[in-house]
Amino acid sequence: MRSKLHVIIIAFIAILFAAVVYLFFLSRNLKSEIIATDAEFDSAVLRGREVIKKDFDEKFRTDMASYEEAYKRLKTEKQKARSIENKIAKNGKVAVR
Repeated sequence: MRSKLHVIIIAFIAILFAAVVYLFFLSRNLKSEIIATDAEFDSAVLRGREVIKKDFDEKFRTDMASYEEAYKRLKTEKQKARSIENKIAKNGKVAVR
């Protein structure tokens, strides 16, 4: 009877040992997967930041080009308006401010 109890206890300890070893290697693999996934996520975030930065830079450049073009047009329109006012002023019909 005692030998059967010893065999059962030894078998139980062996099963527990096998479970502990299995869980140890499982957790080790999970840690390495988490680290790899974390690295992938970090690189994806960096790529996303670069894409967003490029988009903002491009938008800024196009906005500046539009602004400069609008400024040039406004300047030429003001010059045209001044020349028209000067022509009218020379004819004596409208006074220049």
